[in-house]
Amino acid sequence: MLFSLFAITAVFGLLFVGWGFIAGDIGADTDTDGGDGGLWALFSIRTLAFAALAFGGTGMLLRMGGFSALTSIALAAALGVGVWLAVGALFAYLKRSQSGDLLSDSSWIGSEAVLVVPFGKDGIGRITLNAGGQITELWARRAPAYSTHGSESFRRCQIEEIIEGTAIVTPLMASLTD
Repeated sequence: MLFSLFAITAVFGLLFVGWGFIAGDIGADTDTDGGDGGLWALFSIRTLAFAALAFGGTGMLLRMGGFSALTSIALAAALGVGVWLAVGALFAYLKRSQSGDLLSDSSWIGSEAVLVVPFGKDGIGRITLNAGGQITELWARRAPAYSTHGSESFRRCQIEEIIEGTAIVTPLMASLTD
């Protein structure tokens, strides 16, 4: 009977944790944490699923290992609650810090960049920048006011705007005085 309870709980947790991974990969994952990621993060389906998986899986392993029912329940419950609190705290932190957010084009405006491929006859070059700890490469064009400046003036440049995925750049002052 107890083994069945552990097995059902583990299967429930595994199904929901598995769905979370699959749904995230196909873009069907939704924010179920509610609120601002504080205390309510403990009661999200995602957090409870991890706790259920830890509780059920631990209980099953302990019962198969010959541990008593009381020991199995106590250790499985302790691990389940520990995982529940840890996962809740982790998701609350991630939500507050926006660690998983992708950088948008507007976040690159004002960033310093380096011209890695000189501007060609078509006026297109390639820049690289470090934004949010990520190295990113973008197609680039000179800003209209600097259209007569050569590529060497843009060794270090600044992104002024993004138009249809192409950065419009101006040279940094240090580049103009070199």
